[in-house]
Amino acid sequence: MELYADSINLSKDIQGKGIGTKIFGKMVDSSRAAGLSRITTFAIRHDKQGYNGHYTWARLGYDGEPGGIFQKAKVSDFMKTKEGRDFWKKHGTDFEGEFDLSDGSQSMKVFNEYRKA
Repeated sequence: MELYADSINLSKDIQGKGIGTKIFGKMVDSSRAAGLSRITTFAIRHDKQGYNGHYTWARLGYDGEPGGIFQKAKVSDFMKTKEGRDFWKKHGTDFEGEFDLSDGSQSMKVFNEYRKA
């Protein structure tokens, strides 16, 4: 079983304060407790409307294959280094994302490290 997360939308005055990460953390913890195996999403990039899901979901541990000019890569390949993250933030695209809820998964490792920071 899986959960599909459409988006987490925060008003501008509370963005950048870790609230979205806390909400997502509760989603992860509750989904794991319920026995779900993954959370999926469509990570959208739409600069004019302020959607940065291509970067934010990837930063939290989602992975996927973006296709297009990046068809031989996985999003996680870009997220391993600061240079890769900077590149993905600037040039990345929409992608079908998956967050693996299993113990020791790459998604959980990335998210737990992000949550600590």
